[in-house]
Amino acid sequence: MRPFITLLVLAFLGGCSPLQQQAQDSLLSTLPDRRGVTYDDMRTYPGGVVCGDYTASSVMGYSKRTRPFIYHEGHVFNRPGANEIA
Repeated sequence: MRPFITLLVLAFLGGCSPLQQQAQDSLLSTLPDRRGVTYDDMRTYPGGVVCGDYTASSVMGYSKRTRPFIYHEGHVFNRPGANEIA
């Protein structure tokens, strides 16, 4: 129970909404290397949409890239195309 309370407090201190946390967790599940992932410019929109940028290591871990992502209805698009952006 104690780890849950700690995570809850950290989420509130970080200003991260539950929907944004779901988006982060969903995005992490799609990445080959989950270490050191950072998030920027995360915004929540009506209809349960979260957009933002994430920075993650390449598959081999040699470089980091920043890319946009979109989260909607339990699905994450970590390389959104024109259809997802629209």
